[in-house]
Amino acid sequence: MKVAIHCLILILSHVFVTFAQENQDYKYLIRQAIDNDNLNYALQLYSFAVEDDYYDLECLQRMTAEIYYRQNNYIKTYEICKKLYNEDETDNLTDLIYMCMLCNGVNKNDSLISEIAKRMGENTLDKNLLQRIKILSQKDVEKVIATINRRIVKDNVDNTQNIEAYKTILTILFYTNGHYTDAYNTSIDYLTTNNQPIIHYILGILRQKRGEYSSARNFFSLAIKNGYKHYDAFLQRAVCKGYEGDYVSANSDLDTCLTIDSNYYVFYLKGINYCHLHDYQTAMINFDYSITLNDTFAESYNYRGIALSNLHEYAFAVIDFKHAIALNKKTPFVHNNLGIALENSGKLTEAIEEYKLSTKYEPYFEGGWYNLGRVYTNFKMISKAIRYLQKAMDINAEIPDIYYLLGVNYQNDNNKKKACEYYNIALEMNHTEVQDKIDNYCNKNTEEVIERKENNEENSDDEYEDSIEQNLN
Repeated sequence: MKVAIHCLILILSHVFVTFAQENQDYKYLIRQAIDNDNLNYALQLYSFAVEDDYYDLECLQRMTAEIYYRQNNYIKTYEICKKLYNEDETDNLTDLIYMCMLCNGVNKNDSLISEIAKRMGENTLDKNLLQRIKILSQKDVEKVIATINRRIVKDNVDNTQNIEAYKTILTILFYTNGHYTDAYNTSIDYLTTNNQPIIHYILGILRQKRGEYSSARNFFSLAIKNGYKHYDAFLQRAVCKGYEGDYVSANSDLDTCLTIDSNYYVFYLKGINYCHLHDYQTAMINFDYSITLNDTFAESYNYRGIALSNLHEYAFAVIDFKHAIALNKKTPFVHNNLGIALENSGKLTEAIEEYKLSTKYEPYFEGGWYNLGRVYTNFKMISKAIRYLQKAMDINAEIPDIYYLLGVNYQNDNNKKKACEYYNIALEMNHTEVQDKIDNYCNKNTEEVIERKENNEENSDDEYEDSIEQNLN
């Protein structure tokens, strides 16, 4: 008897596990089909679930509302959303879809829309809502926004809790439609009182867009502390920490992201942080992972090239920079990086061409102009060097070495007044090598006269450049 009971328990256990697995499969398969835009197949799976008497049909019905909305079948969408709402079986996305249907003239009802908005604003919002809400059309979202605003004015709401609930939904909808100023202004009154962590996350994003990284970091931390443990909250907080130079803590957040999703972009950001920490070997490992997961992301090759350059592996760096350029040709920063690697590999003519391409693709990038000026300074091609360095200075006047090299060129041109003027500016900007120039050139009573060879005085810079490049080749 005991043996029989034991066998029956085992059988029932096996049936229960199988049944649970089938239940889980329907949710997973339908969601996967929706995410892959296989909407008809998703509906077919739903019909199979109904036949199998699936234990959570309400959940699958919410998915079908999403499917019918995507298919522009508004009548069926409305019917499902209304049924779920009356049975109190909705979720955040279904509520928003229902409001869209009501705004679209399907039994239009402003009072019901405001009721749904109020209920949503007072309940805990789904941490994935901002991702899922992207299915809503911009036109529908604008209609919901107008209806809620109109209802607030019409009702002349005095209750602070009601206003906050309405503004919570408005903030989310403004943010979803890219109206960032409106989203910020709508939420700004409730920075300390709003208990919706999703709003703290949005405020973090909005502060981040304004370059206010410390404030953004605090809002992301507040969102996470209050339960918004979404992948992107950790990711964006890591980005803010990186801008603040807190690379170790940034990598801690990125490690949390990797426990949620092993994403190439996270490994890429970790690699950048390790570059800033001068741990180029570990940076290389992370860039390797990033490239393995996505071999079409040009920036991973570019930064792996930077890490290789810092390890003095210039030949391999050249390969990575060229790979990045093959993926994205008109990238001035990468052409400039390739030029530096080629120059350090002894291929100066090729390096000059890359610096020129850098300035061609982005005339307002000072790096290419600076490197051209530096190279021509080394060859004492004074007029070209000065012209390129002044272009770099016009774009970015905060680089001490530009003033130092301008001083060198004017010194080579026997213009002591100009040379010492630039040397002194470089000194004020704490250039590390300029003091020797000031002591041994500017502070001497007798000018040092540098005679140029007669053939150099007769030849133009262009002719001189041609002769240099012929020798290099």
